[in-house]
Amino acid sequence: MAEGYRAESDESGLDALKKAAVDAFNREIKRLEVWAEIQECLGGKRREYATVAALVPAQGTVEKLVRYEAHLSREFDRTLNQLERCQRMRMGQPVMPAIKVELSS
Repeated sequence: MAEGYRAESDESGLDALKKAAVDAFNREIKRLEVWAEIQECLGGKRREYATVAALVPAQGTVEKLVRYEAHLSREFDRTLNQLERCQRMRMGQPVMPAIKVELSS
């Protein structure tokens, strides 16, 4: 009778071990599925970031654009002042002499 009891306890022990192993595998599968979803989401964010980053010009390019903008702004102001002077002269209004101020550092 002791052998029968031992065989039953071995089988129930094996069943418990099998169940524990299956549970551990299922938990690991769920953990890996969550991890895969996170990695997929991060991959999408990385692609989105790379796309947006590609639209931003390099530092040197930005500096050139700022210089060009400042130059064009000064040219526009100079041309507008010339236009206003010409319009006043045409209408017979008094025209102030042009004042040129240059600052050097």
